[in-house]
Amino acid sequence: MPFPGATDVLAPREAARLFVAEAGLPEFAEEDPVVAELVTSCGHQPLAIRLTAARLRHQPSWFLGAPTAGPAVPAGRPAAPPTAPAAVAAAFHRAYRDLTLPQQRLLRRIGLIPGPDLDVLAAAALVDSDPPTVGRLLDSLVDRRLVEEPTRGRYRVPELLHEPARVLAFADGPNTRAAAINRLLDHYLACAAAADRHLARRPLRAAGPLTPAPDRAPDLSTPERAIAWMQSEYENLQAAVEFAVRHGRHTHAALLPTALHAYLRGRGHWQEARVLHRLALDSAILAGHRPGRAEALLNLGELDGLTGEPTAAEHRFSQALELYRGLADRTGEAYALSGLGRIQESQSRYEAAVGTHQAALHLHLADGDRLGQAAAMVGLGRAQRALGDHPQATQNLQPALELFDSLNIRSGRADANLGLGVVGELTGQYRAAAARHWEAVNLYVAIGDRPGQADALSALGRLQQLMGQYAAAVGNHGEALEIYRALGSDEGRADILLLLGDAHLALGETDRAEREFTTALELHRGAGRRRGELDALAGLARLDHAAGRPGAAVERLSGVVSGYHELGLRSGQARALAALGDAQRSTGAYEPALQSLWRALSLCRDLQDPGAEAQTLNLLGRLLAETGWSNPRTHVAHALDLARALPLPHQEMLALEQTGAGFCAQGERVEGEIWLRSALGIADRLGTPDAERIRARLDALAPGPVLVARPEPVPGEND
Repeated sequence: MPFPGATDVLAPREAARLFVAEAGLPEFAEEDPVVAELVTSCGHQPLAIRLTAARLRHQPSWFLGAPTAGPAVPAGRPAAPPTAPAAVAAAFHRAYRDLTLPQQRLLRRIGLIPGPDLDVLAAAALVDSDPPTVGRLLDSLVDRRLVEEPTRGRYRVPELLHEPARVLAFADGPNTRAAAINRLLDHYLACAAAADRHLARRPLRAAGPLTPAPDRAPDLSTPERAIAWMQSEYENLQAAVEFAVRHGRHTHAALLPTALHAYLRGRGHWQEARVLHRLALDSAILAGHRPGRAEALLNLGELDGLTGEPTAAEHRFSQALELYRGLADRTGEAYALSGLGRIQESQSRYEAAVGTHQAALHLHLADGDRLGQAAAMVGLGRAQRALGDHPQATQNLQPALELFDSLNIRSGRADANLGLGVVGELTGQYRAAAARHWEAVNLYVAIGDRPGQADALSALGRLQQLMGQYAAAVGNHGEALEIYRALGSDEGRADILLLLGDAHLALGETDRAEREFTTALELHRGAGRRRGELDALAGLARLDHAAGRPGAAVERLSGVVSGYHELGLRSGQARALAALGDAQRSTGAYEPALQSLWRALSLCRDLQDPGAEAQTLNLLGRLLAETGWSNPRTHVAHALDLARALPLPHQEMLALEQTGAGFCAQGERVEGEIWLRSALGIADRLGTPDAERIRARLDALAPGPVLVARPEPVPGEND
């Protein structure tokens, strides 16, 4: 147990009470003069009293003379109370001399540890013994108050004994000390590597296998157990890195931070990770260890990317790439290329990213690195998806998922599922996409990957918005936003604000939507993220149109369409063209509107994006109905079919409304009312402002019988 008040000096009565309680012998009472003398010799210091009482409890003859004699204080006790540190040191050394040789050896070894505590397995590594034997020794040291057990299974030397224990450690020769600390560092590295296999996206690369001794291996059979071990040992692992750097143990200095990288990255401890990797980098540079230097640069580059520093990240990945090429290390070269590809994606350089990821994939294939191959395919699929090449993206993401499944790499499975889910969303496979996103969320949670969890939640929320599940979408966006805020990820926060802006705009909450779009624009523009800036401008343009400012919307959207075209983002371009056409219609610019909508429709069909196609068809139908250039019914009927198949309830509602309005315009009031009331039912369920507009249409109909419910199915409902 820990020692409460270990640094205090007690009053005489309290000191006597503590001594009697700790000794647990009937020969002593609080008021005995000998007790007073003993606690005085301990300087009334709690730890010295506990050590002395424990010594007495284990060796009563130390104080007792003849069997019938009373307690006797050893000769030579100080005439005046010693200072607390001196009393503690004296009590410690007396207690140490009473220990057996194995107990003494273990206590000396504990004085060597770089971290604050250790468990039985680490202690067994220190003394090169089996855990059951070491466990019994630790229990005996706890009983003698030389070691404390603040939590079950965790052991440490009391704070006031740190220096005496450290001095004792030097009783062994330098070779003995070095061997003990090397066994401890090897133990930590092997266990961290085993835990990291559940969490990492790339393997820990070492000269030989890293496996803890069978009888000293913790249970790391699941990601949850791996994370729990990392949590309990993190301070020790951090101290081990610092020790390795200070004492020139370059292998441990390079590999321990890498083994910790996925854990720290996933939990958002990015600054702590940066400190460790910089230590590793400095150590590798001093030692001239190029592989360690390259590894540290890879990890630092990833952290730079996460914290919104793409220029620094690109520089680090380029340095690592040069080092690996100099070492003829194709696997390392491939991982450096993958890092560069991800940074190119963040800068909207998608064509370049495709080429970089392809180069990484070819290197992994040549080396037979299946894990690297799967990771490169995810990156390649992600870049291809951004460019609208959905078939190619799927052809890379699906085999990557199968590879990760066969290797049982949960982080990779999560990444591949998320990528496939987004492709499914863009190609109208909404139900399958939702299942993918949920799978990704659960996998990220299992491995403690907070950035991944936020990414998957935001993707799920975006899909829920499309399906009209606004409350669920806002809930998932809110959870993702809190994660991004806790992580300090401005890019993630900006992307979520865009999605929340869309949701609030759909619900008619224009003030909130404007705040969210504006904040997202500032964040993306400030970081030079061109795609995010365009997305925010597109959101503000839709807001302008909804607020009755179609001219401002046209001006914004014209620039947005050009921007998407320059970046090669056809999906964004298609949706922006559709919005531009609708805004042009509202200004009376019918011919430009028709051209914009036809261009949008062509892109949607080329991309095989039925969701965007349904929206564009509805907008085209509205334009044709206003101008009378042709019958809009075919376009609207197709939009209705697509919306019902996906499902897209908002687009379904718009198609029903347009169809009903068309019947009413032709004098078919009853038929029109049937369609309009069907549209109103969906609008009420969604909670969008469209309901007011549809009610106004119904109220404006010529007097006639009020239909409470549809007398027959809506035409086309069961087609």
